[in-house]
Amino acid sequence: MSRLQNHSLCESLDALWQESSWDSTWDTWWHYKEGVIGGPSNWGQTALMAITSDIWSACYQGKMQSPINISTKHLVFDTNLEPIKILGLDKQARYKSGNGRSITH
Repeated sequence: MSRLQNHSLCESLDALWQESSWDSTWDTWWHYKEGVIGGPSNWGQTALMAITSDIWSACYQGKMQSPINISTKHLVFDTNLEPIKILGLDKQARYKSGNGRSITH
């Protein structure tokens, strides 16, 4: 296979991969709003998630896993807690955006 053919094949495979990748398919799928098809009660029940059930079963079986469900009626005020210490103020901040489904570092 010539170098040009190899390059064309790689570009075609890359385009095919990107077309069928998680992000292009699922970018607008998940919702935190109950009652819509991608809402919390449906997490873990889609066809793709069923295939990879070992990864997504916690989304279907879990409770209050995402978003963090802070119930204010269960909050306890602890007078023994010390003030929060914020470290790293001397470092320059970096902004990273995410879609709520990706891991960034």
